[in-house]
Amino acid sequence: MDRDMGQSQCLYFSPEKRRLITMRCTNCGTENADNMTNCTVCGAALGFAGAPAAYPPGPPMQPYPVQEPPAKKKKSLGLILGIAIGVVVIVAAALIMFMVVIPKQNYDKAMALYESKNYVEALAAFNNMGDYEESARYARLCQEYIDYNKAVEAFEAGDYDTAYDIFIELGDFEDSAKLAKDCLLFVEYNKALALYNEGFYEEAYLAFLALGGFHDSAQKAQDCIQPFPAAGLYRKGSGYAAADDGTLFSMRNNMNRDIIVYVFLEDETNWGAIACPANGADPVAVSIKPGVYFFCYKIGDNWFGDDELFGTGEDAGYYVIKFGGEKLLTLEAGVANKYQIGG
Repeated sequence: MDRDMGQSQCLYFSPEKRRLITMRCTNCGTENADNMTNCTVCGAALGFAGAPAAYPPGPPMQPYPVQEPPAKKKKSLGLILGIAIGVVVIVAAALIMFMVVIPKQNYDKAMALYESKNYVEALAAFNNMGDYEESARYARLCQEYIDYNKAVEAFEAGDYDTAYDIFIELGDFEDSAKLAKDCLLFVEYNKALALYNEGFYEEAYLAFLALGGFHDSAQKAQDCIQPFPAAGLYRKGSGYAAADDGTLFSMRNNMNRDIIVYVFLEDETNWGAIACPANGADPVAVSIKPGVYFFCYKIGDNWFGDDELFGTGEDAGYYVIKFGGEKLLTLEAGVANKYQIGG
């Protein structure tokens, strides 16, 4: 009986017949002795030597089920874990970027704008950052500097009312309190300057004095004082007439203050004003027609012009000049009448 052994086919004879058992080579068909393991012709492997009998065919070979190696599952799990870790890293990096790096960069840019005094752009930048670090405080400072600069511009342009209101709102920021006070002083200064330009010298003088040392107020106050008139007759009424016969009236001022002597005749238009400077070395003489006159004078330290004279100070009144206890003095024709005031 023949049996398929894969590479060779063995032929077996029954022992009862006691014949020689040979094996045929399945490769080349050569008969070989039963004690041979390989074909004597082609060298192919032969069946088992000395097999006693033929074996019945066995059941067909079944393939052994092949299982997937567990390593592949581990590989898939590792891939998923790696992807998850990568996602976490990316998200963390994004969070760090948006929550730390970018805000810090924006804050630094805002600070650079602030330090360069670009307060408008810095204010917008700090406002966009909310409560990040000191953004709120610097936003407030930017707004104060914006308001302060606006007030300074108004101040320099002479708009003191607008500047004053802003400086008052700013309180103690920078030198706002001082500049608010300066606004008020400049308002008064400008009023005094207007009086000066209109010829109201005494009022301007008093206004500048009230300003103390502010700006050039002290110098302006001195500018209000006008030069005292030259010695002699400096004003007269329409009825005043000089003497044509040599009648003179002379007055020496021995006081250390300037005086104006007024000479009045019975006619209100017949009057003259004689300027007598302080400490006059020589008497002041004027030609005046004969008659009975009334004399008075005004005295002062500062002369504010023909309209205001010595001003409205404590010596602003008129002082009557008496001659031998009398208020009237008769000037005779051709006589030089000499008098003096003060020791």
